[in-house]
Amino acid sequence: MIYVDTSALAKLLLTREPGSGAVRELADRAGFISSRLLQLEMHAVAWRRGQPLAEAQLVIERVHLVPLDDDILSIAIAQRSGLRSLDAIHLATIALLGEVVEAVLTFDAGLRAASESIGVPAIAL
Repeated sequence: MIYVDTSALAKLLLTREPGSGAVRELADRAGFISSRLLQLEMHAVAWRRGQPLAEAQLVIERVHLVPLDDDILSIAIAQRSGLRSLDAIHLATIALLGEVVEAVLTFDAGLRAASESIGVPAIAL
């Protein structure tokens, strides 16, 4: 599965952004997985950008969501990634999922570099 963060998934909601078409093509042929944190982040994007919450929810439903729990928070702390808090949670979730995650889809340079540093390649679009 492909781990997707909000910087990438939001492109399915904000269809005029650069990269939206490429993300849509990938979403049509690959399975996405992410932290449940993505649900909150996608609603926040919709609120900020004036998008219907129902459309945001349809986009979220394309993703298998992993519960946010104490193990993930402990991994995020132990990793000392230097990432912002939410990206550190995404990185910890990627690490916890291990081989389930084939690659990471993100438009965030910091998360891309951090995922590659733990051996998970990032998809370039």
